[in-house]
Amino acid sequence: MDLPADKKIFLYSGYLLWILMLILVCGWFINRHTDEHWNCYSEIVQRNVSPQGNRLVEIDLFDCGGATTDYVGHVRLRTTNEDEGVSILKFAGRPDESGLTLQWLSNDKLLVKVSSIHKLKALTPENNPFSGLHICYEIDPAPQVSRCN
Repeated sequence: MDLPADKKIFLYSGYLLWILMLILVCGWFINRHTDEHWNCYSEIVQRNVSPQGNRLVEIDLFDCGGATTDYVGHVRLRTTNEDEGVSILKFAGRPDESGLTLQWLSNDKLLVKVSSIHKLKALTPENNPFSGLHICYEIDPAPQVSRCN
């Protein structure tokens, strides 16, 4: 059966509209899930080298949103020649808002202090990439939460 020209145009424009909608949704989905890290502002706000100079602890600060989102920070351990470290602590806000301080007590002992437990998002001491390195955590206002890995 042959359709009139106006019905063919209407039918094909409907198909074309659905195809364009599908392309737009796929493009949005791909952009949303692949470009997320590239849109983030990243800054290393503190870097401490161990006494022997073979280990490094740093605080990375990320802002992946806009005016209504808070900063997210990571405390990362790495060797001085390694590109990417391992996160051992995640916190919300800037380091001064959470009272975060890092201090090497010796080449094999690192002290991490957090004075605002409400800003702490994740504590992952099991991610320690160095054998023989002990990480001590002091988290206030709960003095009972003092953990030395």
